[in-house]
Formats: sequence, C-alpha cells, structure tokens
Amino acid sequence: MLFVVAALISFEPSAAGAAGNNYSLASPSQVRSVRDPFTTSDQMYSETASQSATRAGNGQGFVPGYGPQNIPKMRLKGFMNKGTKKMVALLEIEGAGVYLVTEGDEIGLQAIGQNTVVKVVKVDINGVRVQTGQVNQVILVQ
Repeated sequence: MLFVVAALISFEPSAAGAAGNNYSLASPSQVRSVRDPFTTSDQMYSETASQSATRAGNGQGFVPGYGPQNIPKMRLKGFMNKGTKKMVALLEIEGAGVYLVTEGDEIGLQAIGQNTVVKVVKVDINGVRVQTGQVNQVILVQ
C-alpha cells in the first residue's frame, strides 16, 4: 500500500532572519490534507455496504445454475494444506488455465466465451467441489 505523507516544517523566525531567508510560516489550517488515490475512502466503504445489503435483499450475487449446463472439463492438479489455514487447490479449467483456489472463490469463464461462473464450494482431501451459475453484480475497477 502506498501512503502519501505531507509534512509541515517549522523553523525559528530568529534563525531565518539571521540566515536572510524570507519564508512564510504555514499554519496547520493552511495545510491541505492530501488523500492517497490508492486507498479506500469512507464513501467507498459505505457504497459497498449499501450494495451488499441491496444484493442480499434482491437475491443478487452468485445465482446457482439449474438444469443441463455446458461447463468445461476441469482437472485437479494438486492441493496443499498448511496447519490450520484453509486448504488450497490447483484447479485446471480447460481453455481458461490453472487457478489457485480456496473455498468461496469464484472464477469467471468469460475468457472462454461462456457467461458462467464456477464457485468453489469445498476444498478437502477428497477433491474440489464446485457449483456453476452466474454472478449478477457490478464490479468497480479503479
């Protein structure tokens, strides 16, 4: 994360006069705060919270698919578990590539021409359980 820091430098007026510098002192009220454009603002947090509440009320978000669906072939390449952390797996989706996934991840298949999302339901030593469907949400990329 990148932070921008604005500093107010103060000095003794007697020392400035002795050195012959004609600098004016800036009061703290004159210094304008600088916002880092890469940090999340309070407005973004409030907007995200309202979108989440709206999605929950309208049934938006991940919508499971029903009936016969055209999904690509998938292969489990391997998995890893380290201590008490969540288990992760390498899931290969034909035509889309290999993904490092954990429980709750959603992979969009738009890159291979499908308007479908694969949601990882569970990762354990028996394999990876996935569910296909669609995601009805707008994602803001800045």
